[in-house]
Amino acid sequence: MIIVWDTHTFTPVRTIFEPHKNGVGAIDISGDGALVATLSKVGPSDALHGIKQELAFWNWTAEGDSPLVVGAVITQDIQTCVRFNPSDPLEVVTNGVRRTTFWTWREDEGRFSFYSPAVSKREFPQAIANFTQSCFLPNTPSAVTATTNGELLLWSCDDTEQQQQAAAMDQSEGQPRVRKPDRVPTKLVRLHTTGGITTIHSENAYVVTGGTDGFVRIFDFRFRLLAWFEDIKSGPITSVSLSAYSEQGGRAAGTSIDVGDVTIPDFIVGTSEGNIVLVHSECFESPDPEDRQGELLLRGLTSFISCITTHPRLPYVYIGTADGRLAVYDYEERVFIAWKSFGRKK
Repeated sequence: MIIVWDTHTFTPVRTIFEPHKNGVGAIDISGDGALVATLSKVGPSDALHGIKQELAFWNWTAEGDSPLVVGAVITQDIQTCVRFNPSDPLEVVTNGVRRTTFWTWREDEGRFSFYSPAVSKREFPQAIANFTQSCFLPNTPSAVTATTNGELLLWSCDDTEQQQQAAAMDQSEGQPRVRKPDRVPTKLVRLHTTGGITTIHSENAYVVTGGTDGFVRIFDFRFRLLAWFEDIKSGPITSVSLSAYSEQGGRAAGTSIDVGDVTIPDFIVGTSEGNIVLVHSECFESPDPEDRQGELLLRGLTSFISCITTHPRLPYVYIGTADGRLAVYDYEERVFIAWKSFGRKK
């Protein structure tokens, strides 16, 4: 299903049932909140049965469960990430492990146009690691794709031949249209030296990365390091969510710090250890490493539950997981009170 939530009342406001045959593989919502983009979930064997991956746009405020537009992913590389362009709600970027694709919804034609630029071995002779996530840089024509080697690949518009092509007028149903120049890979920069980048997020003037090293780092659009949070110690980062800006004054809710011309708000991280941690941005300036660990909001499970039992007298549930962990959960206090890792049996 696709569920749209009201984050003020914590209630679902719209549910779309069975948007894709095999479920949703990735999802994003446009900056203006009007559109939802989804990638259908497919497996490696689906291509053998003629099942193609799809990208769809949805108007969640409209009646009915049909998408506004659907496009087929023609690359054999299954796309695992989709992100809207904050500067253009009709454009998204998707990526798999080897290909990045840029999509634009042509409303007048009722279809997507797209292109997937190749990475030239002449320009990048070094081996480029697998891709993880992509995002646009707001208010710029550029985008970035992160890799499992801790690098960012920058996609920019070519200012020579591409610009000349963009000035040409395409003809579509007799109406002239200026075609935007295509993006091409222009730079590869290493941002995490001890692990891969698992999640990436961009704001007005900065980029936030989280990695398998457990670090969160913040860069400007020239990839100069602004702030770093390397004492969270809750496991590899899987997601980063920044505090929303309030309507009064455009400041972030909670605390924030100013680094040069950039305001960095508080943020929440999710980790592969099953933890959700609140990090106050002002802890970046604290000399005490313990202050920089953040506040544990929730401890969850790291793998599938393989066995479960209850204590005969106390309000405890004992949970065994598929990755070799035993946890004790107090169901009256609703907290985990003990953990033990036995390791995965080979």
